[in-house]
Amino acid sequence: MLLTLKRIFRLLPVLLLIMTAILFSAYREHISASLSPILTSLNVVKKLEEALNNSEFDKIHDVFMKNTPEDTKIMFHSSGGHEITVTAEVADSPEERTRGLMYRESLCTDCGMLFLFDSDQEGGFWMKNCEISLDVIFINANKEIVDIERKAQSCASESCPSYRSEKPYKYVVEVNGEWAAEHGVDVGDSVSW
Repeated sequence: MLLTLKRIFRLLPVLLLIMTAILFSAYREHISASLSPILTSLNVVKKLEEALNNSEFDKIHDVFMKNTPEDTKIMFHSSGGHEITVTAEVADSPEERTRGLMYRESLCTDCGMLFLFDSDQEGGFWMKNCEISLDVIFINANKEIVDIERKAQSCASESCPSYRSEKPYKYVVEVNGEWAAEHGVDVGDSVSW
């Protein structure tokens, strides 16, 4: 069966991902310890191997698309009347929330990560293996900022400090350190996405 040119172009990223999966499978024990947990937690290789066993290109495309990080636009509505938009990666699974921004050496100016929880939380966040200073913005179920940990510092040891909100939160946004102060974002401001 001949594939149309359009279908071939649609499948190019998938084919690159398949080649990566094959190389990963062949050289699994040789890949560095820091890369292996990331790929394993994404379940990309496992899902691709399952799709390859069924040899259905559309299924492979669906696997690829479901594992592509989707960015969310978050609008901060400051009490000063300013609206600031952040483009955030979404962390909504336990694995993604645990990994967070670990090993990131930089974050663009108005970028961040949105952590989504199913219910109110009281636990803390730590900056283990996070190589950049971050503002940790705690947001309640009504999408109001209830606390901000400013310039949370990275930690490479096994006993890192935990940054906690004084009030329950359902969402957390991590952005570059000092971002909240630079944009006039403070406790009591609202957020939407």
